[in-house]
Amino acid sequence: MIFLDKDIIIAEVLPGEIYLCNTSIKNRKKNSSVIILHSYDKLPEKELIVNCLKGVIFVSIKAVNIDKMFEIIGHELKRSELLPLTQVMDSPLICTHCPHKMLSKSQVAVATGIIHGFDIGKISALNKVTPKTITWHKSKIMEKYSLNNNYDFFQFINLLKERW
Repeated sequence: MIFLDKDIIIAEVLPGEIYLCNTSIKNRKKNSSVIILHSYDKLPEKELIVNCLKGVIFVSIKAVNIDKMFEIIGHELKRSELLPLTQVMDSPLICTHCPHKMLSKSQVAVATGIIHGFDIGKISALNKVTPKTITWHKSKIMEKYSLNNNYDFFQFINLLKERW
């Protein structure tokens, strides 16, 4: 068996990350398998998932056990054995028409303030808007990225902090 040109990538997506471009997954070797662990109750519709995560195997952390993970990985190893070395996959990994989501200028200002540890009052003063406006932008970020609670929101903000 030759696996030199293939990888099996196992990664976890945080809340909201499924809507962001993922360059490490996008730049994977051709014919590699990707298994994405997630905590969504229900995955977003396929049309809303970024192109670099299309065609991957999504596994719910809430529903999978170790035996099922071994089964999934074993299936992907067998699939890798069957793929010829020269096969070129039809790649959905192009960025054109990708449904990735981006923060608006105002949402970036709110996220940046939170990343720097500022409270709502400080962020509103720096941006010369009311605290209610900052709270509204925060709620719009949560809505845009399907973040269900403050915990998901702050995980997402920390993810943005790592990527910026």
